[in-house]
Amino acid sequence: MPLVLFNAEITPDKRQRELGFEGCDSVPGIRVEIDRPAATRIKGLSEKGETVEFECSGLLARVVQHEWDHLRGKLFMDRMSPETFASVQERLR
Repeated sequence: MPLVLFNAEITPDKRQRELGFEGCDSVPGIRVEIDRPAATRIKGLSEKGETVEFECSGLLARVVQHEWDHLRGKLFMDRMSPETFASVQERLR
């Protein structure tokens, strides 16, 4: 099911975090563990201008945060720990 939101805002729940593997079409061939909040709240407008609000966790929360980062000019490599970044630095070149 596609989800389209306009003027979306997310509020990650910073009380609980989890490691999960992420990759990105912007950086093909690299998949590493990224630490993110385990849940998040999303609020935005639907294509019809109606308010949409929901909370999610697990994979959906990770995907929402990953895509939100793109809207803010960040890639998942910006969230890598220094050790993880060092381990893939050669492949990033």
